[in-house]
Amino acid sequence: MPFVGEAARAIVAATAAHWFHRPAFYGEVRRVLVPGGVIAIVEGQMSQKPAPRRPTELLEESAARADEFAAAGDHDGEATWRRITDAVVQLANENPAGPVH
Repeated sequence: MPFVGEAARAIVAATAAHWFHRPAFYGEVRRVLVPGGVIAIVEGQMSQKPAPRRPTELLEESAARADEFAAAGDHDGEATWRRITDAVVQLANENPAGPVH
C-alpha cells in the first residue's frame, strides 16, 4: 500500500480479498494501520434481498450485527462490529461531501 506506516485508521477491502496474497496483505495492514485501527473485509453474496437504499442502512445493519453478538454473549464479536461501525461513521463524518445522517 502506498502509505507511510501507521497512516490509516481503517482499511476496507470489498469483494477483492480472495485475489490478495494474504501473508503480504496482512503484513501491509499491520504496517499501515494505527494502533487500534480496524480492518474490514467485505465479501459479496448472492441474495434475494434488495440492496440498501441509503448508505446509513449499512451502518444500521452493522450495529444490529453487534447487537446479535452481544445477545449471544460473544463479546469479542460484538466489540469487533462496534469498532467497525464507529470507524465507518467517523470516516463518513469527515467526508468533504458531508456527514452521515
